[in-house]
Amino acid sequence: MVKSKLASGEYATKSDVICAGLRALAALDAGTDRWLQDDVGSTFDEFKAHPDRALSLDEAMEGFHAHINALATNSNA
Repeated sequence: MVKSKLASGEYATKSDVICAGLRALAALDAGTDRWLQDDVGSTFDEFKAHPDRALSLDEAMEGFHAHINALATNSNA
């Protein structure tokens, strides 16, 4: 992959390719960390505070399929 990036002229040196890859990984890690802290953490906290509100897997899948079917119905209208 490094050789193809150099051959295409996209990057001048191997170091440039590696640095770009590391920057991309850092951005991905930062995004994953934000998602874990902002979405997953708060969802887990909500579950721990109110376990009675949790859905079973069957209930969740039923809701998921209903949502997908509604989307398909609306796109065909």
